[in-house]
Amino acid sequence: MSQNSPQWIPLLIGGSGLLGLVTWVTKGIVDKKEAHIQTLKERILQLNEKISEEERKRQLQFDNFAKQLKSIDSGQLGSAEALQLREILNLAEGLAGLREGFSDCRQAAEWVHICRNDWVRRASKEATTNYRNLMPREKLPLFKEDLEQYVNWLSACLNKGGKTNVPLSEYVDAPAISYSHPYVAAITFLKDSNSYGNLSKEQAGYLKIAFDRLIEKLRKQFADA
Repeated sequence: MSQNSPQWIPLLIGGSGLLGLVTWVTKGIVDKKEAHIQTLKERILQLNEKISEEERKRQLQFDNFAKQLKSIDSGQLGSAEALQLREILNLAEGLAGLREGFSDCRQAAEWVHICRNDWVRRASKEATTNYRNLMPREKLPLFKEDLEQYVNWLSACLNKGGKTNVPLSEYVDAPAISYSHPYVAAITFLKDSNSYGNLSKEQAGYLKIAFDRLIEKLRKQFADA
């Protein structure tokens, strides 16, 4: 072998040297992935802040428009124009209510996302305790994955303003457990265990409605199976 052979060749020959090289390469890959993930997280935060700022601007514009409408003296208008103004004001008030409702739903969705892992852990424990005879041990990890997806369904529906027409099958196509009881018990436990943190009454109300709808859909999903 030439005397000018690279000095790292002996590392490849020795077992410990090879392990060290593999570890070094692996660490480099992991570090790059972590850096990439961190960059993506920062970008997402920036986008969320930008979206929030745009929403605040639109809300301010809408509020100013509503104030201008209310400042109009309907007494100086003809009966037809006054009626049209009243209809426009009613529409504006209705839109304001919709915006508030949508904002409450998004706050509830964010709370669901924050609590997801803890909810899945607690709910799966509750279901396992009460329905151990229906849940083979080897399927418990899959059951927890199903629960996680059902909680994701909650979050997705709330993010859409509380619309619950999204099929459960898009999240869990084939449940790991063949019976609805453990799933219904787990979700009911979350609904009834004061899982609402600092959500307002309105925000908690939207989440409770989503819980109820999920329970209904679970029962129907297994009844149709």
